[in-house]
Amino acid sequence: MSGPKYSDFSVQEEQRRRQEAERQRRIQEERRRQEMNWLDHEIEQAHDELSQLRRELAIYAQSGLDQAKEMGLDAYYIEPVQHLRDQLLRQIDAFPGSYSVRDVDPMRSYLQGIGRLLSQTRQTMNGKLRLHSDRLTEYAKQVAYSRAEQEFLAAASELEVKRRQSLDLKRESHIHTPVHFPGAPKPVEVNLDEAVAVFEAAVEPYLNSPFIESKHEIYALYDSVHALFASQQADQAYLASLIESRTKAFLSTKKRYDVEIERRQAQEEKRTELYLTYTSVAALLRLAPDETLAQTADTATAIRTLESQITALQEQLRKKEEQEYIAETVNEVMRELGYEIIATDTIQTPKRNVLHNMYGLADNTAVNVMTSDNGSILFEVTGYSDEPRELTSRDKLQIKESMELFCTNYSAVREKLMEKGIVIANENLAPPDEKYARIVDTRNKTVLKKTKDQTARRPAEPKRMTLE
Repeated sequence: MSGPKYSDFSVQEEQRRRQEAERQRRIQEERRRQEMNWLDHEIEQAHDELSQLRRELAIYAQSGLDQAKEMGLDAYYIEPVQHLRDQLLRQIDAFPGSYSVRDVDPMRSYLQGIGRLLSQTRQTMNGKLRLHSDRLTEYAKQVAYSRAEQEFLAAASELEVKRRQSLDLKRESHIHTPVHFPGAPKPVEVNLDEAVAVFEAAVEPYLNSPFIESKHEIYALYDSVHALFASQQADQAYLASLIESRTKAFLSTKKRYDVEIERRQAQEEKRTELYLTYTSVAALLRLAPDETLAQTADTATAIRTLESQITALQEQLRKKEEQEYIAETVNEVMRELGYEIIATDTIQTPKRNVLHNMYGLADNTAVNVMTSDNGSILFEVTGYSDEPRELTSRDKLQIKESMELFCTNYSAVREKLMEKGIVIANENLAPPDEKYARIVDTRNKTVLKKTKDQTARRPAEPKRMTLE
């Protein structure tokens, strides 16, 4: 009997393991491709940031340097700015323009390198270079004020000028080696640069870390050291001691920042790993990923959502691939038994997806094989037409005759499916009956072969069985 034949299907455990291994291989392959694409994007952005930073650095403090040189100020204030800026520019120019090999490890290493260069350059630019620039600016202001005052006094009486100049000599003695007094002895100096360098080495990695939520205390400490470094009136040894005390204060409290960085960095790395897996599985399903999951500030929520999405998508992929394997195996069995596919279609509903293949029989009839991702399969003999029409008595008779003919072959189909690892259960086998006759409209299907009268196919030696 060969009315509609409905059953549940599954694959044997050994085949399922093979499918799972192949699925994981494909996911990892797709994940590698996704990660390289992501790294390409991140590297491109990092290149843009580095180019922009170089442009900013090339003109950094240039007006102050030009003014200082025009004023003829002492090289003691000019050279640190010029030298440090040129050194940073040389480091940027020396960095390779691309990675060596387009593979995950070299690309990841290259991105980390450009990230370190960006971070270190910004730290130096916003730290030591800015401090030297501010000190140069402050010194230039004081010299300009002193000179303006001298020019004003020059217009007064000669006696008054001499008296004022005597006072000016005392005032400018607080300024390091003023250029307009050649031969004046330099004051005994304390190297503030060293004290500031120690402070910056301790503080700036935290100041620039993206994993610290609140940095107002670090900024306050940083600005206070900047103000001390730029000061020209206080004793240099005293300033150095104040900077050292701030360094010690930070080092004694930085552990809480270390804990926060470690926690949030681990979260962000986990989110990135999960997002790459999520986009990989979505790509295999041809689904558009939710890009906000890679960008939202709430990392913990994003991680939970990604874990849930990955589980759901992997199950969806498992069902899809199992469904495709069943459909391919059925198609292989049908070809082995002499049946030829004439049309195909994918039917999507809110609850399930169905692969529909039609195999030609005699008199414009066909075996419809519908494989669903909910674990069911249907064999149904129908008529077919590429135009809408009513079912005639002749149609019903022809369809019933094809049902009876396919009934003989169904047992062979079933046995071959089992040989290929397909388990069929809960069969509901209806007998041939005109009440099941219907015409399938092929206009909305992909027609692979048009035929008017195809001889019904039989297996070479069908294994007969009684279906009740």
